[in-house]
Amino acid sequence: MKNSLLNRKEAALTNQLPVIKILVIGDSHLAAGFNTKHFGHQSFNYAGSGENYLQNFYKLNSVLEQPNAIKTVILPFELHSASSFRNNRITDHSYYGKQIPLLKEAISQQNISLVNDFIKSKAFSYLDQLGNWRKWQKGFKPREIKDGIEVRSKNFANSTNQQQIANRFAKLQFKDATVPDQFALSHLNRMIQLCKQKNKQPILVRMPVSKNYLEEVAKYQNLDTIENGATTYRIKHFPDIPFFDLRDSITNLHHFSDGNHLNFDGSIKLSKSLAKAMQEKGVL
Repeated sequence: MKNSLLNRKEAALTNQLPVIKILVIGDSHLAAGFNTKHFGHQSFNYAGSGENYLQNFYKLNSVLEQPNAIKTVILPFELHSASSFRNNRITDHSYYGKQIPLLKEAISQQNISLVNDFIKSKAFSYLDQLGNWRKWQKGFKPREIKDGIEVRSKNFANSTNQQQIANRFAKLQFKDATVPDQFALSHLNRMIQLCKQKNKQPILVRMPVSKNYLEEVAKYQNLDTIENGATTYRIKHFPDIPFFDLRDSITNLHHFSDGNHLNFDGSIKLSKSLAKAMQEKGVL
C-alpha cells in the first residue's frame, strides 16, 4: 500500500506541471499554511509534513528536471528547519528512498546515519507500508488536501492545555539542538543554487507561530541568540533573495491548529497576506 498523501500530491503535480508558475517546497508549516486557492497565481503546494531540507532539495530537483513553466519557488526559512534535530530525520523510507540517493549522500557527507537510512529504504521499506496498511485497517484517514493544503481543522484557542501542546513541538525541535546549524542549512543553499541554475526565482518565507510556541522554545534556546544567528546567516548567504518574515503576522489563536501550525482559516489569512506582500515587493 502506497503512502496515499505523498503519491496523491505527486500525481496532482505531474498533471498540473505544464501550467504551474509558483511552486511551494517545505515541511508541515507550509503544507498546512499555503492555500493555493487564496494565494492564486497558478501556484502548487508541494510541501510535505516532516520533510527536512535534504528531502526538500531532492523533491525540488525531481520537479525541475521535468519540462515545466515554473517561474518562482517558495522555500521555508524557519528556525526549526535550521535546527540540528532535522539533520538525520528522514521520513517515510519507502517513498523517499526512491527519491534520495542516500548512500551517495552518506559518503559525500560522511554521515553514518544516512547509511542506516539507506539500509532501511532498501531492506525495511515494507515496514512503512505495513504501518500505513495497519492505520488504514483501523480506520485512519490521511489528511484531506483542500485548496493545496494538508487540512488541520483543530482550533488551538479552544485547547485547554495550550502550553503542553506547544511544548511538544518546541522540545522536539530545540532541546539540545544547534540552531542555526550549518549542515542543515547547507541543503537550503543547494536549493537556492539549483533555482538559480534553472533560472527560477527563489523566495524565502517564515511562517507564523503562536506566542505559546515561542515561550516554549525559549525554555530550550536563547531566542535572541538564535534569531540573530539566523538573520546573520541569511544576510551573508542569501543577500539577494527576497525574504518574507511572517512569524508574528497572525496572533489570533483561532487561526492555529496547535502552537506552530495554521488551521484552514489561518491558511486563508496567511496566503492572502503573502500574495499581497509579494506583489508589493514586485516578485509576484
